[in-house]
Amino acid sequence: MMSSLINFLNSKFKPTVVSKDACEDGFTAGNLVAEDARQLERGFKGSTICKLPVEIVFDFPKAVDMKIIKLWPSIGAMRCTAFELYGRHNGNWERIAFVKDLRHNVDSVIFCYRNDYSSSITEQPHSEKLFFLKSARKILASTNSIKVVILATEGCPPVLRKVEMWGLPARSLDKADREQVKTIWSDIRGFYGQDDVPPRNFDPTTIPQLKEQSSLTIPDKFLDSITLELMMHPTVLPSGKVVDRSTNDRFAAEEAKWGRQASDPFTGLVFNAERKAKNNLDLKTRIEEFLIKHSEHFKMVPRYLEASWIRRHFRKAADSLNKQQQAKKRSNSSLASGSPSSSPAAKKAKLSHQGDTLTFSSAFTSASSSSCSSIDLANQQATSSTKLGLPAKCINCRSAQFHYEIRTCRHVVCRDCLAALFRCQVCACKFSFLAADVKRYQNVGSLTI
Repeated sequence: MMSSLINFLNSKFKPTVVSKDACEDGFTAGNLVAEDARQLERGFKGSTICKLPVEIVFDFPKAVDMKIIKLWPSIGAMRCTAFELYGRHNGNWERIAFVKDLRHNVDSVIFCYRNDYSSSITEQPHSEKLFFLKSARKILASTNSIKVVILATEGCPPVLRKVEMWGLPARSLDKADREQVKTIWSDIRGFYGQDDVPPRNFDPTTIPQLKEQSSLTIPDKFLDSITLELMMHPTVLPSGKVVDRSTNDRFAAEEAKWGRQASDPFTGLVFNAERKAKNNLDLKTRIEEFLIKHSEHFKMVPRYLEASWIRRHFRKAADSLNKQQQAKKRSNSSLASGSPSSSPAAKKAKLSHQGDTLTFSSAFTSASSSSCSSIDLANQQATSSTKLGLPAKCINCRSAQFHYEIRTCRHVVCRDCLAALFRCQVCACKFSFLAADVKRYQNVGSLTI
């Protein structure tokens, strides 16, 4: 279940944190949502002069349907033993959970709904699982703020090593906002991403660079209007110009240093509810298609692009198949409703139809046997070509074009055949596979069939 949730305290979602209590130098509450890994590891440590309770408020730019809150209550030998959690609802703070007298060996505390998560999903070694109050569901279904209150410690300053808040975009958000959040999270996790934050050296905003010897020309519509670099997250400004999201964020950060609000860099008009930057998902899709198609011209292409390409083509194939089945059902139903009552002519037609059916059945059986033999032949050819050290070919169409490898059976397939095989998620050799089993094929010598 955790794999479907989003950690909204990841720095890419621009959360903010505020604590009015004094803290030690270098251990501010801002460390809990910092982008820098070293700051994130420090956590929060209150000053020795601050008095309990200590309040830490987390704010989110967009409403969140909160599902899980995880706290790490210790830093070294310093430990907190009691907490209260509050959610903001209709402008008021309302208590959603609490814990007192935490055991000394507890490393983390997990708050969740009693009905939503079983112990096998949420429990971890040296962690304690607690449940939200019954009234918390209506508060957390759409909230922009969560407050963590430290009530007691083991005779030390208040500390908080780490905080995670997992949930989904609130249903009250527009569809575009929900899609934006999911896109950011998929970029963070990558193709083989995990539930937690990505490796420190991972940067989803990294721009693929052309190889020195490449003669590929990137279309102007794929380039940032300011930096003239390839866009990974194209954003349409109110002025109509298209820039990358990172460019817009950097400009807003520079404006904030001078106390100015975020605005359109081309017109200077301040953003508001009606006039704001919007993601161009269609252009993003075309850029991803371009990168996948010409990946050999780039030094590096993020692996998550392959996953999004596979999912997108799988959805298209599934939709096309569903439409064909629905059209066939409508055609059959219309023929059935328009058929006249049985007559000698109808009986002759029915007998003739049965004969055709028998003929078609025998033809289908023959085709199936030939299909099976062709699959066996393809396996034999693939095996022989691998043993001889020849370039691998698609197991389905024998094409030598851009390849992917299915790790369950170690066969390679081309893009078009992969999209077709995803309908049933079974390779031509009858081995089943999942999206996570597909990867870029690179080394012919590593194949063992």
